[in-house]
This record gives sequence, C-alpha cells and structure tokens, in this order.
Amino acid sequence: YDDRLEGRISAMRFDEREALNRRELEEVDEKLSTIEIDSLEDPLEYAIGIIELTQSAQSLFLDSPIEDRKPFLQDLLSNCTLRDSRINPTFAYPFSLIADTNALWRSAGAASSDLMAVNSIWHPKTNSNFAREQS
Repeated sequence: YDDRLEGRISAMRFDEREALNRRELEEVDEKLSTIEIDSLEDPLEYAIGIIELTQSAQSLFLDSPIEDRKPFLQDLLSNCTLRDSRINPTFAYPFSLIADTNALWRSAGAASSDLMAVNSIWHPKTNSNFAREQS
C-alpha cells in the first residue's frame, strides 16, 4: 500500500497483487474452516487420540526417521528455552493442558491413585456427590 501511495508501483501492479493476496487469504480461510469442522465432528475421538499420542509419544519419536522428528516436535511444542544446561519445553495446545495438569498434580504431592487430588485439579468445585462416591 505504501509503495502504491509513494508511486513506486503502478495501480495495475497494486491491483494484481491485492487480488492475489485476497485469493490466498480466501484459501487459508477455507482450509482453516475445514480443519475446525473436522476437529469438531467428534471431540471425544479427538481427545482420545491426544491421550493415546501422549502415552506413546516417546517411542513414536525415537522410532521415527530423523526427517519426521522435526514436524513431530513442531506439533508438540510451541517453544523451548535452555537454562542451566536444561531444556525447558513449552507445549502447544492441547498438550499444554496435560503438562500443566501434571505439574499441578506433582506440586500437590499427589500419587497416581489419589482421586481427590485429580478432582481438585480438574473439578475445583467438588459436587456433594463426589465425596459420597469416594467413601
């Protein structure tokens, strides 16, 4: 836009480029809407797939060819930092939810069979039936 205003490109070149940008944006919007529709078709299956992936992620990564590892990590992570010779990952959604829950659970000192600790993380306001069910 600035190039057009300052006369560095012609009106015809500007219009061509604008039309191209609009087509690209429409294609991206169409792809995005398809992805959103596909992921909403069966949220339970999506959640189950994520959980199954987290359970086998290490072996999938180690067993995959080197060229497949980068896209795998790009889907799993949004960022990594290095501090005191230690890599600190920042997980992408939805893996970040699982990582945050695990961190909260560990910081509470919960054991894997401690259902009240799980409930306090996932359901902060316990309903009155939950305590009776655990008794």
